[in-house]
Amino acid sequence: FLKYYREYLAAVLANLSMASCGIVMGWPSPALAILLRENSPIKITSDEGSTMVAIMSVGGVLGPFVSAAIVDRIGRKMTLLVSTIPLTIAWIMILLAKSVYVLYAARIVTGLGINICFATVPMYLGEIASTPIRGSVVTCEGILIVIGILYAYAIGPFVSFRTFPIYALGVIIVFLATFIWMPESPYYLMNKGKPEEAEKALKWLRNSDDVKEDLKEINASIELAQKNRGKISELWSKKNRKIIFIVLTLHAAQALSGTQVIGTYAETIFGQVAGGLRPEISTIILGVFQLCAVSVSSFVVDKAGRRPLILGSTIGCSFSLFIIGLYFLLADTTNIESQYISWIPLAGVLLFTLNFDFGLSPTPFVVFAEIFPVNIKAYGFALQTIFGAVLVASTTKFYQSTADYFGNTIPFWSFSVCLIILVIVFWRIVPETKGKSFNKILEELKVYDNEAFNQKE
Repeated sequence: FLKYYREYLAAVLANLSMASCGIVMGWPSPALAILLRENSPIKITSDEGSTMVAIMSVGGVLGPFVSAAIVDRIGRKMTLLVSTIPLTIAWIMILLAKSVYVLYAARIVTGLGINICFATVPMYLGEIASTPIRGSVVTCEGILIVIGILYAYAIGPFVSFRTFPIYALGVIIVFLATFIWMPESPYYLMNKGKPEEAEKALKWLRNSDDVKEDLKEINASIELAQKNRGKISELWSKKNRKIIFIVLTLHAAQALSGTQVIGTYAETIFGQVAGGLRPEISTIILGVFQLCAVSVSSFVVDKAGRRPLILGSTIGCSFSLFIIGLYFLLADTTNIESQYISWIPLAGVLLFTLNFDFGLSPTPFVVFAEIFPVNIKAYGFALQTIFGAVLVASTTKFYQSTADYFGNTIPFWSFSVCLIILVIVFWRIVPETKGKSFNKILEELKVYDNEAFNQKE
């Protein structure tokens, strides 16, 4: 760890932006519990509540375009600093909101901010990390997202609706005050014709004056990318099509698992369960389990590999969702006394959380950071973020609509079936990237021809 401590430091500070995103993602759970009460500060219906959650994806669609437009112009670091502008504006809007329409607008603006982060952070982390620790560095993203979610779960139920935005803004201030001192991506600097600055950044990150091999690999990647000059149309070229399919399929699994539904409606779902713990306490326990799972994942991702974590956790998530759906079926259609089954939802959600945050949540982001060629990386991250935003919005509305009309069993079992289908797809297409350089991964995916690759090796 000590050898790489500066890389981990840069990763953690960059990911404070993701903690801010986690707060945005976790906030609806305590907020909806407050807004749907009789004494709500802003009167809303359950349908308006689901719209408030889902509408964030409208801004989410715009975020990746902004990131793609500026990340190769002003750099990864500055793009992350810029992402705090919409988040700050949104929390001020929520602080001052008097109607649900202002909340809608604020959620759209947060969608813009968090998806700039989602499109940029994996790129930055993948480019600053040494090959032996690249997996654990990129999974720091998942840890800080979960810390942000837990922050919202732990504070939201116990402060007023108007007070919470102040706590959220505090995290943004800490991010700005610390990350500004971190170096820019050496890949970006080299690509911009700034070899001295790239070398300086690498020496600081590696805590060593001997960075010749790193510079050689960066130069090789950039020269190969320049021979295949990136255009948005390149995303659909024959050599990149497989990468796009892998990325979008992994993103589909994350969205279709229903994780956003569980995170958003956790307190509401637990509130529907007779007996057991108070909903807000159950939700905090959920956040702690998330943090434990994703933290363990960061230690094993460079040892166990990417494929086993993705396949195993997807199967576990599917089983957990089936169990949750089964509880609601028993509760709605049988006369079983509640004290005998009231433990099942919390157990099922915790089991889902352990599986999702152990593999399906953090590991795909490692794969995303590793398999995109430099020349289309900005476009690729934009595409996968837009795709994810649309799916998350769709699953959120699907859950609320089907749960209102048919009960909770149908949506949870639907998510379970989707994951089983995707496990079969993953088995066929997801590559193992553990311990491989960027160039080696792209050679195996046949993005760069062998002759060009061998020349650069």
